[in-house]
Amino acid sequence: MDRLFGRQPKFTRADFIPIARFTEGPMVLVVNDQTPYKTLKELVEDGTKRPNEIVFSSSGLYGALHLPAALFLKAANLQMRHLPTNGGGPALTAILGNNSQVLASSVAAANAHIKAGKLRALACYSGKRAASLPGRTDDERARL
Repeated sequence: MDRLFGRQPKFTRADFIPIARFTEGPMVLVVNDQTPYKTLKELVEDGTKRPNEIVFSSSGLYGALHLPAALFLKAANLQMRHLPTNGGGPALTAILGNNSQVLASSVAAANAHIKAGKLRALACYSGKRAASLPGRTDDERARL
């Protein structure tokens, strides 16, 4: 608005860089343990066959958990029903309670549930694997 009225803005984009770095963290796409999906490919194939039947939860419209999920859906050309909640905690509760089947979450929030077997990590939203989410061993791959 300041620029619209010819005033110098009170805040610039540079003022928000520390905030952006403070909230930066790796994201992971998870499914709950009630789903049959063991790989991202399986999720995409099933989602293609059943548009709008799989539900993904998020922290609310255009929130930190909604945008990564929406970007994934667009890239995979999928349609899923959106269950917006009032924050990351309720979105995580929704997937743990099987009210949703998919969630784009921070690794920090989902990691304990992944290790407990309640959530299954299918993909990481980064250029490299998150250190706290090691890959499967050859023995684990052979059992799948």
